[in-house]
Amino acid sequence: MGRRRKAAVPTGLLAVSLVCVLACGRGDDNGSGEPTEVQVAAAARGRVAETVEASARLEAGREALLYGSGRVVEVAASEGDTVSEGQVLVGLSGDAAAAEAMQAARMELAAAETELENARRDLERAASLHAGGAVSLQELEGAETAVEAARAAVDGTRARLASVEASAVASTVTAPFDGVVGRVWARKGALAGEAPLVQLVSRGALQARLLLPRRYAGRIRTGADAAFAASGSSFPELAGSVASVAAGLDPESGLLPVTLTFPARHGIPPGLMGGASIVTRSEDDVLTVPREALQRTADCCRVMVVSEGVARVREVVTGLDGNGLVEIRSGLEAGETVVTGSTSFPSDGDSVTVTED
Repeated sequence: MGRRRKAAVPTGLLAVSLVCVLACGRGDDNGSGEPTEVQVAAAARGRVAETVEASARLEAGREALLYGSGRVVEVAASEGDTVSEGQVLVGLSGDAAAAEAMQAARMELAAAETELENARRDLERAASLHAGGAVSLQELEGAETAVEAARAAVDGTRARLASVEASAVASTVTAPFDGVVGRVWARKGALAGEAPLVQLVSRGALQARLLLPRRYAGRIRTGADAAFAASGSSFPELAGSVASVAAGLDPESGLLPVTLTFPARHGIPPGLMGGASIVTRSEDDVLTVPREALQRTADCCRVMVVSEGVARVREVVTGLDGNGLVEIRSGLEAGETVVTGSTSFPSDGDSVTVTED
């Protein structure tokens, strides 16, 4: 048998074959020959708001920790009770020294009042005798002086008694304003001292006080929209506004003090920890896409537009970025569909199939 000869393949035909292989391999990015699965969203007009965010504690508009001294003899309020200004919350017994001082002041007042009554009778008798010429003018003036001295002694003793009584009253815990009892630490029989006995919070608006980096000075205005979301809970987000912005930085921290206010909402208690946000800039009725649809590039940004099952790269010009959205100023039309997620992000020209999130 003769030797088998190999057929020669022309160079041009080989090049065409390679191009065909490469071209036929396009249309998917996962190497399986199947379209890439993607999640999408439509470009739509809406509101974009730039925000600054910070950790915060939700507080009552007014809040007080109430203290007292003495032994607790009565706890007259429970957590959650609605109370009025002046209402007794905790009854306390005064200490022995205060009780003795009050008793002594009362006895002293009684004695001083007796002396005043005696001095008045002596003056009446001296005036009668002086009218009949039985006592001299000097003796009458002496009786008048004795009355004035006795009256001054009564006034002084009354003042001392009032001071002692005021001290005893001050050790009784009363509500300084209308509000709701937040916490009660007082326990009957316990000795009150340095620890608070009751926490009282006002009804009505809630607030959050923030300390923000100095770069936000001049960028936050009173009345700007704000929000509060409690951490790790099912409480709904609260919408509010900026109540005040400090004119200067806090001298200790060097940060900017800002206070937010929120309308009272049933079932949302003060004391919640969470995150607060403040709108610094916003644009209404602008074209937007979800933030996850945007791909950052060295030049700027791009999105993947899906049309008839094919993904195409589109360069875009962006504006504000906030509340999960990005403003698109050019490069995209309302209603166009953009890729927001994929297990294997497609390349330009890849076939794609849309799946639910």
